[in-house]
Amino acid sequence: MGIRDLIPRDKHDFGRVEQLKNQPLENLRLILSELLKWLQDGNWPISKPIEDILIDFKHELLPYIIEILESEDVAWKYFVLNGLARKLSNDLLK
Repeated sequence: MGIRDLIPRDKHDFGRVEQLKNQPLENLRLILSELLKWLQDGNWPISKPIEDILIDFKHELLPYIIEILESEDVAWKYFVLNGLARKLSNDLLK
């Protein structure tokens, strides 16, 4: 099973989320953009657990967050700013 096989398939895919938690960060780096898509709606049940996984990437998330903020997806911007970005320390966001 490859790391891409662990990308959640639906908003209730807690089994894959649990498997992701046990992966080394270097494996998760390969699927950061796919994992960020699960933050498009903060009401999805796996959104917060995915956020908790992503927070360990700190600086590496900034290009992805900028890309999201430049997108037309207002809801995704809202959920990323009010969830993931709030958890990052202030000095990372300067």
